[in-house]
Amino acid sequence: MGIALLIAGMLLCFVGARSLVLAAACAGFGLGSGLAAALGGGAVTAVLVGVGGGVGAVLLVRLALGTGPFVVGALAGGVVAASAYRTLPPTLSWPAPLVVLVVLAVAVLSGAAVHFLRAPLLRAVTALAGAGLIIRGVVEAGPAFLGFLRSPATWVESLVALAALLALAWVGFTTQRQRVDKT
Repeated sequence: MGIALLIAGMLLCFVGARSLVLAAACAGFGLGSGLAAALGGGAVTAVLVGVGGGVGAVLLVRLALGTGPFVVGALAGGVVAASAYRTLPPTLSWPAPLVVLVVLAVAVLSGAAVHFLRAPLLRAVTALAGAGLIIRGVVEAGPAFLGFLRSPATWVESLVALAALLALAWVGFTTQRQRVDKT
C-alpha cells in the first residue's frame, strides 16, 4: 500500500496538471484509499477502494469532457482535506460523518475553484494532494520513527507534519510550473 501511495503521490505532485487523466487516477486512488483508511478499513480494503476511486475518477474525466478540471480539482481537494485532517493531533478527533462531510465540502469548493481559475490553482491543488499521498506512502513504507506524520500526538508533531506537507507541495508546485514555462 505504501509504495502505491508513494508512486501515485509523486505522479500527482510533480506531473499533476500536465495530464488530467493521470491526475484523476492518482487523486481518485488517494482519496478512495484515504477515506477507507480514515474510516477504519484495513490495507486490502483501502487498496480496493483506492483502485475503484481511481477507475471511477478516470471514467468521470473521460465521460464529462468539459468538467475534467472540476473533477480533478475536487478529487485533489478531497485528498488535501483528508491529508490536513491526518496532521491534527488526536485531541482534535472528529466523528467519522463530520470528517466525510468536511472532505466532501472541501472537494466541491476546490473543484469549483479549479474549474474557474484553471492552471495555477490546478497545479497548487495537485501538488498539495500529491504531497499528502507521498507523506502517507513514506509513513506506511518507511521507517517506524516517521509514524508521527500519520497521527501526531502533540502540536509540535502536527506542525512538523504540516511543514513537511507544505514544503513538499511547494517543490511539486514549482516543478510543475517550471515544466510549463519550458514548453
